[in-house]
Amino acid sequence: MKKLLSLPLVLLMLLCGMAFAEAADYVGVWELTSVEFDGTHYAPEDMGVDMTMTLNRDGSALLDSGSVSGPAQGYWVETSRGITVYDDVDNPMALVLSNGKLVSDIKYGLKMNYTRRAAASVVPGDADGNASVGIADAIAILDYCADGNAAVNTSNADVNADGRVDLHDALLVLQYVAGWNVTLK
Repeated sequence: MKKLLSLPLVLLMLLCGMAFAEAADYVGVWELTSVEFDGTHYAPEDMGVDMTMTLNRDGSALLDSGSVSGPAQGYWVETSRGITVYDDVDNPMALVLSNGKLVSDIKYGLKMNYTRRAAASVVPGDADGNASVGIADAIAILDYCADGNAAVNTSNADVNADGRVDLHDALLVLQYVAGWNVTLK
């Protein structure tokens, strides 16, 4: 009986592992590196465009176009063709992964190509991305918990490795900063 139950469990674990691996292909910081119109490539900086998308493992997204109002919170979902990223007012942007780049084929021959930024170093507790852990990181985590609008590195902010960024993570960072004997994961 145990062998009969173990086979479906192993298959389920393999399927979950493959789904996680696929989602991990999209996680990271993606920068707009070229804009293509009718086969001609343009550099975004020549057009005065600066766009960065941060796709987090939990499905949240941070969309930064360099606007005065700051980055917009959003989310992303995996689709049969790639992913769709939604901004803070649910405008969708479909992207496909092609040759290591995320490509958005908007309309009328306009394509936007995003390249993944090299992974930043992992510093558990460094929620604000300045490569050190301090009280500002705990405050950033608290802001994120309060309304979800704070820009945090969720991988570094989840210091107890439970898959969520919550008040417990902020408390652990505060204890760490105060010199308590805690381990940030």
